[in-house]
Amino acid sequence: MRAGVKELLGWAGVVLVGVVAFWATRPAPRPSTSDGPPGVVVKTAPGTAKGSFGVKMMPDQGGLLLVEVHPDGSAGQAGLVAGDVILTVDGRPSTASRVLLDRLEALAAGDALVLRVRRADGREEVLRVELTAGHGFELDLARRLVAHGVAQLVGLEREGGLWPHYQDPARPSVAVTALVAHALARAGDLDEAGAAALGRARAALLAAQAEDGGVDDPAERPAHRTYASALALLALDDAGARARLAAWLQAAQVQERHGYDPIDARYGGWSYHDRFESGGLRTDVSTARYALQALAEAGLADDAAVWDRARLWLDLTQNYALVSRRGDPAHDRERDLRDGGFAFTPRLSKAGSDDVGGTMAVWRSYGSATADGVLARLALEGVDQRRGAPDALVVGPEALAGLRWLAQRWDLGQNPGFEQDALGWARGVYLYYLAGLAETLHRAGVWRVGARVWAAELVRHLGTLHARAGDRFRGESALMHEDSPTLAAAFSVLALAAARDRLALGGGAPLERGGTPPRPPLEPDALAPPADAVARGLAVFRRAGCVGCHVDQGGGNGPALTGLAERALLRWRTAEAAGAGLTNLLRSPDPARALTRGEWSVRMQPVTPEQVGEADLSDLVQFLLSRRTGLPVSDAR
Repeated sequence: MRAGVKELLGWAGVVLVGVVAFWATRPAPRPSTSDGPPGVVVKTAPGTAKGSFGVKMMPDQGGLLLVEVHPDGSAGQAGLVAGDVILTVDGRPSTASRVLLDRLEALAAGDALVLRVRRADGREEVLRVELTAGHGFELDLARRLVAHGVAQLVGLEREGGLWPHYQDPARPSVAVTALVAHALARAGDLDEAGAAALGRARAALLAAQAEDGGVDDPAERPAHRTYASALALLALDDAGARARLAAWLQAAQVQERHGYDPIDARYGGWSYHDRFESGGLRTDVSTARYALQALAEAGLADDAAVWDRARLWLDLTQNYALVSRRGDPAHDRERDLRDGGFAFTPRLSKAGSDDVGGTMAVWRSYGSATADGVLARLALEGVDQRRGAPDALVVGPEALAGLRWLAQRWDLGQNPGFEQDALGWARGVYLYYLAGLAETLHRAGVWRVGARVWAAELVRHLGTLHARAGDRFRGESALMHEDSPTLAAAFSVLALAAARDRLALGGGAPLERGGTPPRPPLEPDALAPPADAVARGLAVFRRAGCVGCHVDQGGGNGPALTGLAERALLRWRTAEAAGAGLTNLLRSPDPARALTRGEWSVRMQPVTPEQVGEADLSDLVQFLLSRRTGLPVSDAR
C-alpha cells in the first residue's frame, strides 16, 4: 500500500481526515438513505457523540480512494476498508476531499453521513456513518509519525554523533546536534537505532562542553551557544554536565556583570551571538525561551535573580501593559495594539511596527514569538501541566493573554500575525512555530482551543504534510533554513510528541477564544516627583544645555521628553529603580540603551560630575520623571 501511495503522490495529495464533530443539544434528523439504487445495502455504524472519522485518503477516478482506515475510527466501525472509494457524500460527488471535509466540519452530535462507496470487487454500497467518541486514530498516528521522524533523524547522522549544519550539510554542527538530541529525548520509546543515536549525540555534546560550562563549537560563526547550551541541558542525563550548563546559562544572562543595568532594553535577555559589547549584543524571545525553559527543567530556585531580570525583559517584549494614559489621543490606538502577543525583541518584530503617536511605537505580535514568550512566562511561573489534565487554566494574566492571542488567531497553515509579509515569514518560520505552539499548549495543560481538540488537529495536519512530501518531514522555505531535513524532522518530532502526550492524557483545560484579559495600565502618577524638585530640575535641564537636543513634543536632535515617565516605569516598575536607571543613563549615555524608538541623530554626551553635581543630578532626574504622556507643551525648551 505504501508503494502505491508514493506512485500517486506525483499528481495528487494525501489527506488525513479525523475531524471532530461539535457538541449540540438539538437532535439531528436522520439523513436520507435514498442515495443508492434499489437493492443496495444500507448499513448504520455504531456509536454516537463526537470523534474521528479516521481515514487516510486521496483523490481517485470518480471519488476518494481510502488509502488507510483506522479500525477505531467512525469509518472503520462502519465497515469501510482500505481500497474502498467514496463516490458521494450525502448525494454530492466526492471527487475532491474538501467535499468530505466540509461536511464533517458541519456535523453536530447525532448527525451522520450517507456515503456511497465502491468496494474493491466493484460492488456499490450505501453506508450511514455516525462519528464515534475518542481520538484513537490521532494518537496512533502521532506515535507512527514520531517514529518516522526519529528514523529520518537517525538517517541524517554524521560521523562522531553529530548532525549536519543547517546551511552547509557537508559540515557538522554542535547546535543542530543539540536540537536533534532534545527531539530524540522528547520522542521517547526509541527503538534500538534511535536510542543508539541519542547516546552518540549526548556523548558529542559532552565532548563539546567548554571549560566555562557552556556548549561550544569554535568553528561555528555566528556562535549559537545559548541555543546549544539550553538544548543540551534539556537533552542530557549527566547530572554534573547539567549543573555546569545551568550555571553557564545563569551567568550568560545580560546583566550588571556585563556592564548593563535595567534601563537597557536588552537587560534580562540572552545574547544570540555570545557577545556582550553594545554594538554586537542582540537578545530575542527565542533565546530567552530556551534558556528559561532549560533552567526551569534544571530546577533553578524560585528566588534566583535570573527570573526577575527575565521578567523585566519579557514585560518590554510582550504587548500587554498600556503605557499611554487614559484621555491621551494615543490611548485607544495603543489599546488595540497591546493584544497580549509578543514581538521578537523589545525593539524589533518580524511583523513590523505601528506608530502610536509621539515617540511611541508598538512592535507587532506574531505567532512563533508569542508561543516562545508564553513558554518563557510558564517557566517563570513554574507552570508545567505535561503530566496533568486540569479542569481550568492556572496561569498568570500575562501568560493567559499570550495564550488567548494564539487562540484568537488559530492557524495551523501558517505562522499567524504576518498580514504584511513581503519576505515570507508566515511560511519561513513555520515548523518552528508548530513545535512552539504544541509545546506551549501541552505545558499549559490545554485540551481544547475553542471547540477544537488542538492535539488531534495538529497530528492530522502534520500527517498530511508528511504524506504529501513522500513520507518525509520537509520544510518548504529556505528563509530560516526549514528546508533542512534535519531541522524539519526535529521540529516536527517536538510538535508531535507534545500532541501525542496530550492525547494520551485524554483531557485538559479549555482555552477560550475571547478577548485579551484586562491589562492593568501603568500608574505614572505613582512617581509623583515633588514640585519644587521638578522646578529645580527644569533649571538644571536648561543650564546643562539639554534644551539644545530635547524638547517635550519632539523636533529636537534627541528623543522627545513627553511620555518618558511611562517608558521609565514600564522598564523598571518602581520609582526608585526608575530614578536609578535614569541617573546611570545620564552619567553614561548609550543610544542603544535609550527608552525611545530608533537611534539618536546626535550622540548624547555624558553629564559629568563637574558639570552637574549629585544634588542637581537628582533634581534633573525628578524633572525627567515628571514628563508624562498627555501633558500640555511645557516651556522645557
